[in-house]
Amino acid sequence: MLVPYHRDPLLLEPGDDLTVIDRRGCRPGEIPLASTHPQGTCRMGEDRTRSVVNSWGQCHELTNLFLCDMSVFPSSLGAPPQITTAALADHTARYLAAHWSAVRS
Repeated sequence: MLVPYHRDPLLLEPGDDLTVIDRRGCRPGEIPLASTHPQGTCRMGEDRTRSVVNSWGQCHELTNLFLCDMSVFPSSLGAPPQITTAALADHTARYLAAHWSAVRS
């Protein structure tokens, strides 16, 4: 974890204790915390040369494998992805339910 952003970065390694922050002189409210949501590693699209899955989340190379997570987004959304990810999961689940007999064979 890097803290805080408005100063020279302070890298905290696993096992570091909070005295590292105390020595830095950070006060409550000065430590912004963030997380990342990796996106775009298994891009969705119909062009097999530029994407990993089709618009239903079905892998081009492994047709019985479906992905319905943030990895299929073309790039970072720039906003919290929870609602979009839930909508994508619903989209893929509806497709699977409607086409189950063809998909499972």
